[in-house]
Amino acid sequence: MKTINDVKQFWDACPLFSDEHQGVVGTLEFLKHHEKVIINDIMGGCPDYNFSKYLKRDGSVLDIGCGLGFWVRQFCRQGLDVYACDLSTTAVELTEKSRL
Repeated sequence: MKTINDVKQFWDACPLFSDEHQGVVGTLEFLKHHEKVIINDIMGGCPDYNFSKYLKRDGSVLDIGCGLGFWVRQFCRQGLDVYACDLSTTAVELTEKSRL
């Protein structure tokens, strides 16, 4: 039976999307490609802001399970104060790096 530590170790070693891109994980190229794939392949070419349209522009949001930080970046672009966490330490580090 897998433990939560097993899951954490897996995602720390194999960050989301890392096996789908030829570039180096965490580089600007990697993060831009990840964002492009999500927007084009999952969202039909346009980010879906339906669930965030009710948030106050000077408000804050918590992204639990932030992964590579796609929604963190989207919320930051909307002017929100964003906090994020994830089981994976690697995911948190990549999210922080992507905010720069």
